[in-house]
Amino acid sequence: MTPEEMGLSAGMLGLMLLLSIVTLVSFIWTLVIAFKENILWGLGSLFVPLVIIVFGIMHWDKAKKPFLTYVIASIVYAVFFFNVISTMFTEAGVMELNSQVRSGQITEQEAQL
Repeated sequence: MTPEEMGLSAGMLGLMLLLSIVTLVSFIWTLVIAFKENILWGLGSLFVPLVIIVFGIMHWDKAKKPFLTYVIASIVYAVFFFNVISTMFTEAGVMELNSQVRSGQITEQEAQL
């Protein structure tokens, strides 16, 4: 199935790519600031979930711009990602097939065809 058949336009895919790049760059930017502050902050931000958020809040004066960019881009990406997944399932008819299987209209084998 092509992306267009699943309800995804080239613009949507391009926006997801752009959001991915912005999120990655802002994460690396914040990570560099964390390493400059202390190697433990850097290692913690790199390997321990949520440490980068603690670092961004505690060192707001130094990390405000990349941290805000990272948080906002991550949130927008997550919302967009779940919207795309939802669209893909709807366009592919997955939800419709699932409800037909549960109501007994078709079997699981028929739904997989």
